[in-house]
Amino acid sequence: MKSTHASSIGLPTLQPPNRLASTLLVFLLAGPAFAYALAGDASSRPSLADELISRTRKLERVTGSAVYDGGEPGPFYLLSKEIRSVGDTKIYERLISDSNPIVRAMGLYCLAQTDRTAALPALRAKLLSRECYDCFPGGCVGSRITEGDFAWQLVCDTGYLEMRPKPTPLLSDSERLAMNLWLMSADQACTYHHEIAGELDTSQFAPTGKLTLTELQRAAPGRSPANLIKAISRLKRSEQIDDFLQACVSNNKLSPDARFAAASAISISASLNAIQTIQLARSELNALDPSQLGDRFVQTAEQFALFESAIRPIREAKTTEAMKKLRAEARIVFRTNELFAFDDLIDAILRASIKDDPALAQIVADSLAQLADRLTEAEPPWNIQRDLIYRYDDFLRREEDPDFSRDVRLIKRVLGPTRWAKLKQTVRNAVKTAEAHDAKQNAAGAD
Repeated sequence: MKSTHASSIGLPTLQPPNRLASTLLVFLLAGPAFAYALAGDASSRPSLADELISRTRKLERVTGSAVYDGGEPGPFYLLSKEIRSVGDTKIYERLISDSNPIVRAMGLYCLAQTDRTAALPALRAKLLSRECYDCFPGGCVGSRITEGDFAWQLVCDTGYLEMRPKPTPLLSDSERLAMNLWLMSADQACTYHHEIAGELDTSQFAPTGKLTLTELQRAAPGRSPANLIKAISRLKRSEQIDDFLQACVSNNKLSPDARFAAASAISISASLNAIQTIQLARSELNALDPSQLGDRFVQTAEQFALFESAIRPIREAKTTEAMKKLRAEARIVFRTNELFAFDDLIDAILRASIKDDPALAQIVADSLAQLADRLTEAEPPWNIQRDLIYRYDDFLRREEDPDFSRDVRLIKRVLGPTRWAKLKQTVRNAVKTAEAHDAKQNAAGAD
């Protein structure tokens, strides 16, 4: 096809633009980040970094490359591409050190896409963070996640927000296994333990079919037996895991903490063999601690077995009508201050029928208040139920979130302002104690 020159048809001939005009044209067509990059080193232009960070602070949630009904890129993802186009890692550093968790998420995500070596330590440093924000990685379904969860997702797959067909992890399979075992023992990571558990299978560290501490220590070098036992006890229970825990309780060559961890785990398993194991080890466990822990484990195991038997029909009542028929039973079973009852008490609040039963609502609220008073029993680091301190705090923090606060508001109303304030302070004190211990352990590099 014959080409036609602009001057031949009476149009003015365009002259080559100068550098300033080119920069302005690029700014208009490709956005401020690219224009600044052409005009000079972005690090010498702090106003650009300030502008990008300011825009990131206005984001309300983390969004991926294909979200909501239309499957279009979300604002967070689009801005991340603009930030990365600048090519200045100093902006990532400022983002990661910001006080806003969504701004930090932007820094972590950008770094994970551009510098895998630098990203790994930055992500690891956030794995136990409990700050929350809404995240929509893909599609129209999102959830409120912790900063630690988001960091873990990026370690497992840097394309977490892009829904790539094949994950691109920052760690090898063996390194990821070691990390996951550590996180399963870390009480602060409790909000995403269920996700980590989905990545773990006992065949990964029990190739012969028998679960042993030797194999676990080979999979996660440097981790203490007590923490490895905690990690395994938080996986979906099986005969293989129960056998392992019972063997640990009975093994007098293990440290007291390791045996206590195993005993705390099987005391809430409702297995007849588990109860018998604790009863047989009762005297030895008592001798290892002046607070007579053997007696406490036996008592917990017996109470848990009774509770499980009574709560089963209530858990299976899926409709409001079915629940109404069990009101008398519910009023008995929910009158408890046992730590292991926490999840069932919270579930009871979420049931619509509780609003129509003020007596049951009062019982559940009273039980939660009494349970909070016993959180100090969960403080020993070996305790499998120690994560309850953080989970209770997570529950109370829903009060600040309008989308998830209905159940918290109910308890607050039933207890009244004075008891509610006392409950919150009790939980907060337990959290501070746990956080102080965990910060000390992390600073010392201890397991």
